[in-house]
Amino acid sequence: MHYYGICICEDERGLWDMLRQYDENDEDFFVEEIGEEACAESYRTDTARFHVGPNGDKYIIWESPYLMRTRLVDGGLETYGAELPPDWSLEVLPVSERYSFAEYLEKYKGYEFDAERNVHVSRYNPNGKYDYVRIGGRWPGKLAATDGERAEECWEVAQHRKRHPDYDPYGDDGYDIAYVDDLKPFTEDTLPYFLVDADGWHEKEEWEDDAAKFWREFIAPYLGRGMSAYVIDIHS
Repeated sequence: MHYYGICICEDERGLWDMLRQYDENDEDFFVEEIGEEACAESYRTDTARFHVGPNGDKYIIWESPYLMRTRLVDGGLETYGAELPPDWSLEVLPVSERYSFAEYLEKYKGYEFDAERNVHVSRYNPNGKYDYVRIGGRWPGKLAATDGERAEECWEVAQHRKRHPDYDPYGDDGYDIAYVDDLKPFTEDTLPYFLVDADGWHEKEEWEDDAAKFWREFIAPYLGRGMSAYVIDIHS
């Protein structure tokens, strides 16, 4: 899914320096985890939905030959696949009913086997928040300000504009980039899902739908400091 956020920093160089520590794919921030150490307990306790056959066949639901799926066809949803036979049942069972510990690590948890060390390894950014990021993106014009800039239009917005020539995501005072000192108060509709500043990554639970609290705690401290606000589009 795509999420709308705001980053407060001095300039665009500072923006990317601030954001990259949350990039799921930036190897500079990777840590290594050994599956045999990290997942021994979860292997004993994890459960999943199974399709169970009359002869004792067991399939975790997403690998079952009887999984029903949906797909988009001519603007509508179509259901396809094989229905579960009446003599099969849907049950919640331990994952260990289907997978060995090694299979659990590889197929269920996504670890890779390191043959040289004879262990399963996962390398990841423990602070990762996104796998895609862009200024503006799908959230153009969220910053109400007395002055500012617009970012390069993303493909989805450009296509929407082609189909709807009167579409204007900016209005009279909407921008993707603006000095904090030029910002106008936020509304419930323009509050971001997340905010990134020098203190770290903050999410909507910290201000909920309270625009006044958001301004007081996350915007006002940067007034008069020459800082800029950027609309950020991430995918996670």
